[in-house]
Amino acid sequence: MDAAPDKPAYDYLPLDRAEIEEQYERLRKRTIIRLLIIYILPLILLSAYFHFQFTLTLTESSKSHLKSIAESQRNTIDLFLQERVVNLNNLFARMNFSTPITDEIMGQSLERLKQNSPTFVDLGLFNEQGIHLAYSGPFAFLKNQDYSKENWFIALMQGNQNHFISDIYLGFRKKPHFTIAVKREDLGKKMVLRATVDPIKFADFINTLEDTGEVFTFIVNQRGSYQVIPKQLEPLLALVNYLPETEPKVGAKEITLNKEHYLLAYSWLHEVKWCLVVLQPLKIAYASMYRTRFIIILLSFVFLLTIVAVVFFTTRRFIGHLKKTDIAKYNLQRQLFHAAKLASVGELAAGIAHEINNPLAIIGEEAGLLKDLLDPQFSSQEITPEEINKHLDIILNAVFRCRDITGKLLGFVRKDEIKLQLENINEVLEETIRMMQNEITLSNISIEVNFEENLPLILTNRNQLQQVFINLINNAIAAITPPGKISFSTRIKDNFISIAISDTGCGMTPEQMEKIFFPFYTTKQVGKGTGLGLSVSYGIIKGLGGRIEVSSEVGKGSTFEIFLPLKNKLS
Repeated sequence: MDAAPDKPAYDYLPLDRAEIEEQYERLRKRTIIRLLIIYILPLILLSAYFHFQFTLTLTESSKSHLKSIAESQRNTIDLFLQERVVNLNNLFARMNFSTPITDEIMGQSLERLKQNSPTFVDLGLFNEQGIHLAYSGPFAFLKNQDYSKENWFIALMQGNQNHFISDIYLGFRKKPHFTIAVKREDLGKKMVLRATVDPIKFADFINTLEDTGEVFTFIVNQRGSYQVIPKQLEPLLALVNYLPETEPKVGAKEITLNKEHYLLAYSWLHEVKWCLVVLQPLKIAYASMYRTRFIIILLSFVFLLTIVAVVFFTTRRFIGHLKKTDIAKYNLQRQLFHAAKLASVGELAAGIAHEINNPLAIIGEEAGLLKDLLDPQFSSQEITPEEINKHLDIILNAVFRCRDITGKLLGFVRKDEIKLQLENINEVLEETIRMMQNEITLSNISIEVNFEENLPLILTNRNQLQQVFINLINNAIAAITPPGKISFSTRIKDNFISIAISDTGCGMTPEQMEKIFFPFYTTKQVGKGTGLGLSVSYGIIKGLGGRIEVSSEVGKGSTFEIFLPLKNKLS
């Protein structure tokens, strides 16, 4: 029956403390990274989403605010122009064309107009042929001029509306102005009354509509010509001709003028084909958004730092506690291994004592012989230096043999730090067999060896492996009723080196096999076993990156097969 225990009652740690330190350092880094991802990624995603929504909302709010300013100013300008048209119509309605309209009457009429709005410059009366019949204003030379080919006159006479408002132009006076003209038919004749508006005063009126000095307003016609430009925008707008879209009638957008970024809102007038444009620097238009965004980013950053600090502190404390516990466990495990090793030494004592006894007997005999040879009472012959050296060499060889035996024993017992190095498994096993040779022979047990030649060197710990081999050999000796046999074999199997130790002992039941790797479990008689050998062996092999498999049959014996990786991950 085969058995490969998944996990004994004791959870063994790696055999090297540095490996424990490295494992926990990796665990600490992985834990920190995972916790940061768990906590920070949702925070970043939520912050990005809310920042996007917040920016979009405030941007639209700023655009809506500027559009409302543009619409409000447009309505005011439309109302202003409507009032000027009404002023002119009322004045025209009161004129009596049954008598000639003199310049004096025109002057009185102009004064009444200026009382309504100081933006009026002059006033003129035209017949349907476009001849300037009467005039009042600063440009007297305009009287009797022919306006029949002027754009505003043609548009008024040919259009369906009874009034017309022109773009700003120079005309005969060669000065910028725009015309508000109304037509009327009286006594079968069409007459036109025209007033001109001063664009500077009109611009001053528009400037009074700006709610702050940070919002600038200008007007363009449908061809993109500027009609009204604030003085502070003249250098800027002189470089760019901007024509807003005709549809929709009201809109807002971000633009760049002369490498400066602005928020722009526009609204087309109803009374004339002009577009009112409101301009505001982005840093002012989005000031509240920038301020709030900065606060949100700052708070998010502080919150992020807090999360990182908490994760680092908590993880370090938690992992530190686990590492401290495992190091204490590691120290106890080393003590357990050493105790098991000492127990194995106790079981080796008889064989070791017998092995040391032989060279000691030789030393005693040779020393006695030398003493006799050097005593004149007992020696009839003269002893030569060569003879003395011969006996001394025998003594030295016996001493060296004792030293080798005790050296191997001390090396096995010594409590050193676990170090991995390249080892030949066949050599390690052969040395262990030689160490146990006397005890095996005294127990009337034969040895069978079947080693695969040219096994590759593997990274392992010689001392730990010898402890495992001694434990398994001691168990095999205890299980055999003489005479018996212990077989040793090595081979390469898959990516492992297999070491099999078989005996012809009493074997084990399935119930016993389930417990053999539990600490302090033993099938030996009371006082003849500690119950630590197999448990410690399991821990050692697991710590070296390998595994132990067991097969046993009652009355026929047991086989323990150790698998050690050819390429040890512990390296």
